[in-house]
Amino acid sequence: MTVSFKPTISRILIELGETNMRCAILDNEEMHDVRIYPLSDFDSMAHAIDGYCQDIKLTRDAQMGLLMAIAPQAKDGTYHFKHTPSWDFRPRDLVKELGLASIHILNDLESHAWAVMGGAHLDENVTVINEGKPNNDHPIAVIAPGTGLGFAYVYPKLGHVQETFGAHMHFHGLGPKDTHFDAIAGELVFPYMTFEDVVSGPGLKILREKVGIEAADLYFNQVFGLFIHHCFMFGHAFGGIVITGGLLPALMREGRIDWDIIKKQYDIDNSPVVNHAIANLPLRVVDDQYLGLKGLIAWAKRHDLRAGE
Repeated sequence: MTVSFKPTISRILIELGETNMRCAILDNEEMHDVRIYPLSDFDSMAHAIDGYCQDIKLTRDAQMGLLMAIAPQAKDGTYHFKHTPSWDFRPRDLVKELGLASIHILNDLESHAWAVMGGAHLDENVTVINEGKPNNDHPIAVIAPGTGLGFAYVYPKLGHVQETFGAHMHFHGLGPKDTHFDAIAGELVFPYMTFEDVVSGPGLKILREKVGIEAADLYFNQVFGLFIHHCFMFGHAFGGIVITGGLLPALMREGRIDWDIIKKQYDIDNSPVVNHAIANLPLRVVDDQYLGLKGLIAWAKRHDLRAGE
């Protein structure tokens, strides 16, 4: 069933990481007055949103809503910020302080997945690694390496996003004498390695410190290819693979990503049926600093938000 989008109120859109805040206004299905601020410019969430409203000369009213995509997770009803604890907030208190009608909060990976649902992976800010032939009856796997490693399935026909703990799948290296595995495993709390321990900014940093840039980057490419293989195989992601997050585009600009190495891992020799499916697997990298905001719009359209909801 297609849900119509009947915008009856304006909404403040906020995408928040551990470093920057992106803001916009959603009004009549259009996003405008986009701004980016370092979190360090403000001492609290309410102060930052109020500063944004002053910047764009917006007078808030009691019918406006707040729609957010944020990286921090809630604990006992409070969202905690690791590096800026003064930004910790409780949603109800925030809405009351700002004088708004409602608040809805998604995590940042969920907003990326909803952006893909809205077709952002087909926009201009995309690098096509393999055009492929998408099967729209099956899900799209959204993979987001960054400070962590996010992974979700998008079901376009169902209008559903399925988050997963897939980044925390563990593996035991790529061979019996995997010195890269041993190098990073010494930094871990647990006696095994997860994909996130390698395919993330912090994981790559540790590897580079332990084994050097060239060896670390080679291992990153290999493990990332293996992760793509698992994401495709486990969920029958014939709709394609879409890579978001800030890490991969940055490494691509630096010339540190080798798609031949990655493909060798995710296109592991298998049965003819599987090989054919992988050969036709669309693979795209999205480099869009406003992807989270676009995801919030797609989510709002799907859920037909109105005042007070």
